Amino acid sequence: MENVVGMTHGRMKPTFQKAIDVLAEQGYRVAVRILDASWLGIPQARKRTIFIGVRNDLKVNPAHLFPKPWPFQTTLRDGIAFGPRVV
Repeated sequence: MENVVGMTHGRMKPTFQKAIDVLAEQGYRVAVRILDASWLGIPQARKRTIFIGVRNDLKVNPAHLFPKPWPFQTTLRDGIAFGPRVV
């Protein structure tokens, strides 16, 4: 599940916490991270709140499932370089 970064603080924080609580009540272990797509190969500086939930019976730590950031940021120039070519 993903959402905007602003949901983790301010007046939206209770809603954020409620979402985690409901998932836990339904038998999920949940990990939350704020990820920037530009460090994951996407040519867009976009931070998103990412929730990963795994059923308790699977005995998997959801925090281990987040993608590892690349060693460099992807830029718009990178995206255009591999995009469609106009002839």
